[in-house]
Parts: sequence; C-alpha cells; structure tokens
Amino acid sequence: MATSTDISRRFWNLPQKAREETEREQVFIDDIISKAHIERLLFENLSGIKTVFDGGAGYGRFSVLLGHTNSILRKS
Repeated sequence: MATSTDISRRFWNLPQKAREETEREQVFIDDIISKAHIERLLFENLSGIKTVFDGGAGYGRFSVLLGHTNSILRKS
C-alpha cells in the first residue's frame, strides 16, 4: 500500500512538475495574489537593508526579486 510519502515523492518527481511550478504564478489566482502580497510586504520593509540571507530550501523564488534591489544576497 502506498504511503503519503510515496505518493508525494511520485507527484513531485513527475517530468512535467518543473514546468508546472514555473507557470504556477501565472495560472493559479491564489498564487498570483500571494506572491503580489509578499512582494509588496517585502519591498515595504527593505528600507536600510543592505544584506539579505536566503536560507530557504526552495528554488530561490525571492532571490531573483531581492537581487533586483541591489541588496547583497547570501545563499545558504
């Protein structure tokens, strides 16, 4: 019997998953709204910040965004 871990692993390893994730913020309205909200909060609170640490395990969703702010980006 398949466990939730097995199902998740198969789902995330599908060949089309990377493409789906890159298009996700163009297709799903909840992701569009969430990203816009996070970006707005991020930019509202960057005043005086020179260095940013991106310690996430993801694909750098905000690294590119922060890179455009002329902040020094430190990846984990």
